[in-house]
Amino acid sequence: MKVSSVNLSNIPEPDKADPLDTVFAYHERTKHHFHRFAEGPDGLDWASQPHPFRRFLGAPETQLLLPDSDTTPDYDAFFNGQSVKSQPLSLQSLSQFFYYSLALSAWKSCFGNRWSLRVNPSSGNLHPTECYLLTDTVPEISPLPGVYHYYPLRHQLECRLELQESDWKQLTNGLTNGSYTTEALPEGSFLIALCSIHWRESWKYGERAFRYCQHDCGHALAATTIAAGLMGWQLTLIEGISDAELVHVLGVDRDDDYPNQQEREAPDLLAVVSPAGTSINLDWRPPPETLNALTARKWLGKANLLSSSHKLWPWIDKATAACEKPTTESHISEHLQSFNPRKIETTSDSESPLSYSGSSITRRTGSIIRQRRSALDMDGKTRIEKAIFYQILDRTLPGQNTRLFSATTWVHLGLFVHRIDGLQPGLYLLLRDPAKTEQLRALMSETFIWQRPPDCPESLSLYCLLPADAQEAAKLLSCHQEIASGGVFSCAMLAEFEQPLRQLGTWWYRRLYWETGIIGQMLYLEAEAKGIRATGIGCYFDDPVHEVFGLKDRSYQSLYHFTMGGPVEDTRLETLPAYHFMAGKDNHTLN
Repeated sequence: MKVSSVNLSNIPEPDKADPLDTVFAYHERTKHHFHRFAEGPDGLDWASQPHPFRRFLGAPETQLLLPDSDTTPDYDAFFNGQSVKSQPLSLQSLSQFFYYSLALSAWKSCFGNRWSLRVNPSSGNLHPTECYLLTDTVPEISPLPGVYHYYPLRHQLECRLELQESDWKQLTNGLTNGSYTTEALPEGSFLIALCSIHWRESWKYGERAFRYCQHDCGHALAATTIAAGLMGWQLTLIEGISDAELVHVLGVDRDDDYPNQQEREAPDLLAVVSPAGTSINLDWRPPPETLNALTARKWLGKANLLSSSHKLWPWIDKATAACEKPTTESHISEHLQSFNPRKIETTSDSESPLSYSGSSITRRTGSIIRQRRSALDMDGKTRIEKAIFYQILDRTLPGQNTRLFSATTWVHLGLFVHRIDGLQPGLYLLLRDPAKTEQLRALMSETFIWQRPPDCPESLSLYCLLPADAQEAAKLLSCHQEIASGGVFSCAMLAEFEQPLRQLGTWWYRRLYWETGIIGQMLYLEAEAKGIRATGIGCYFDDPVHEVFGLKDRSYQSLYHFTMGGPVEDTRLETLPAYHFMAGKDNHTLN
């Protein structure tokens, strides 16, 4: 499989009045090429390495609980749609929600150095994603509603703002403006919001970091969606609210609360968590008068300083401004549902045709979630059966996995198949939306054979494009990283690119990356469930990837790479439980 070099043309400065030009220019200038990488730091300035945890000093703290045992449902039954009894909103259920989504999962140590791992993955383990909780009164937490920041180091909630009952009622009743009214949120609902600290990623990755922050947001969105399902809840992404409104809700627009402007948090999303089966109006928005009232209140705590010095990356600020989300009108709601899981109507725990049958032992979903790790290297020899490969791919399909995906999708998987028994090595394509088959046939190389593998399930629109040894190509395209060639397969996530940005708005640039992160989170869990391991790859040579697939314009772009296989364990590393210090050990070392 041959890959040629690509000449880099000069990228013009965009028209300042056209956000679309800015997004296209940012995407082009942050591509990696064979002869140069995207703009980044010359080396890592360890003196300015960001502190691994954001906290709000002086904010009242609520200690969340650690579960005594894992009572979550069986992994396959859960992802096959088995119903889960809805838990009441309480300190215990909120504790488990965060424990299985954004909490610490372990500590690693080596040669005197120690670092934490989390349930949700992050590029470079830098974790730019911050989570906020907005909830009504929870007796074990507070007699009043409030806005809280989740602090994963201690598995705590930090109260940023105490609300009155009237505030919560006004907030959840939504906007009433003339003839336009949004329905109130269902009883027992709460809100979560995600934000990104771009500096965390840019410290290591420079201009390309804005992309990685969106990957991480997608992973976190998937992690919280799955955790909600474990509690018998559903997570619905709210589309009516704008970024400008969201910063007021969360208080992240307060200059006095942040010691350095480079460490400010950019709003990502707001979601409602409610009992499964409840109806949510995607156009829901908090009333402007309520937002104004919240802004004027006394907010609690000040953000800690993450770094003593900062390097500026102006193009990240340009991309952030160009991708700002406006108030969303309801006429595009059919496109927005791709980020909201369908209602789970089945009450059966029967196996799907592609259910994993390698073991009769019940494997708790929570255990699979919390054992997830990113492989640092692949052994180059582990193999899996094609039936297992098909099961993994099946989990990424919108029609099959109702826990994460709905019927709409923009991302397909270009696959480099290496070590799958019963399947010829080569270049493959999984169409997650079969309706795009003819479009991609016309766009891709005329030499591709488009042959369905023997015994491939009808539910998978999987095609062999080119039978070949794809190991060297996979390694080369993923910035010469052997981890892309040493596994059972790797993939390039090919997203429909220019059309959604033109039709739906520049803020959709972020959403395309979120979808790749959601797919990546499912692949991580599938790897753990199948006894192998996975890793997300953000470093790859963009246009050479497109050339391999025969893509010549901006119709589709590769936005994320991924690899799965047999991991090589580093025996020098010591592993400690995530919250071993909660029993009084080593508290002084973790402040």
